[in-house]
Amino acid sequence: MGATKYRLIESKDQGYVDVNTGLFSSRFFKTIIAKQVQSFERYQAFFSIVLVTISEKAVKEVGSNLKEIASFIRENVRVVDEIGSSGNGQFCILLPHTMSQGASVVADRMRANLLDKLALPNPDELDVDILSVPEELLRIRQLADLDRSCSA
Repeated sequence: MGATKYRLIESKDQGYVDVNTGLFSSRFFKTIIAKQVQSFERYQAFFSIVLVTISEKAVKEVGSNLKEIASFIRENVRVVDEIGSSGNGQFCILLPHTMSQGASVVADRMRANLLDKLALPNPDELDVDILSVPEELLRIRQLADLDRSCSA
């Protein structure tokens, strides 16, 4: 138990965890995406990413803090899925071994669950986007800063 706690504290100190959400930080999450891209390029291990953006106005209106929203998102994905956050209402969910059709189901369910949970007066305050390989490999590489020349 003590070793596990130490690793968690060490992770937070190194910036692996976003303090506003308790999820992986944007910086660390990019390394997770990079590994997934390498796995796809070498083994054709398909994956998708669901991007969830909740407007700052919506977060303030509903009175939810980002940790509550992050916890809700965590409860609504599989154990094998990874979640990262930039801490300002933007969440990134990596779905290993999931093609675009499966990601679409996850995204639709996530959007519906979040709209219900947050009771947003304006549904446009919540944006959900899907990136899947191989269709969106270039955008995913840009998201992870793997192609600096493309993202500059």
